[in-house]
Amino acid sequence: GLKALDVDPGKVGMIGFSAGAALTLQSVLRPQPLKLAFIAPIYGGMGPVQVPANAPPMFNVIATDDFLFRGQFGVVKSWFDAGRPVEFHLFQNGGHGFGLGYPGNTANGWFPVFMRWLDVNGWLKARAPAPARGGVIRTPNGACDRARSNSARKNRPTFSTAPCRCSKATAVSL
Repeated sequence: GLKALDVDPGKVGMIGFSAGAALTLQSVLRPQPLKLAFIAPIYGGMGPVQVPANAPPMFNVIATDDFLFRGQFGVVKSWFDAGRPVEFHLFQNGGHGFGLGYPGNTANGWFPVFMRWLDVNGWLKARAPAPARGGVIRTPNGACDRARSNSARKNRPTFSTAPCRCSKATAVSL
């Protein structure tokens, strides 16, 4: 699972846009919810919902000229009333589907605010490296990766207990 990919399961969240925002909400509202660190429904429905006691923190963004807004704050109020952490940004304009924003509308700046929220809540901080497991990390072409370089991470290295063919490394911390 996630540990094999060196991903901290306590930092996995979900972001969704429009219909994806509804899916994001439902992933934590259903009877057997996903265990997510946070959710971020972006320009999704704003009607009230029943919020579970263990619902993750929510970051919510919508524009006043989005047809899904209609002056409703129900989902945000539901999170607030349930005592769950919530951050809400209502922009003057941006319409529906503003994505990362278009020049000339106020919704253009939401993404840096979202990144700050993730950082302040600790979801962007790297965890301490795991101890060595007695193997090497190999890139898809089979070369070892002694230093776990950025290029190797982009190539999605895999863990192997086979001896290193280049004899430059015998163990790497994962």
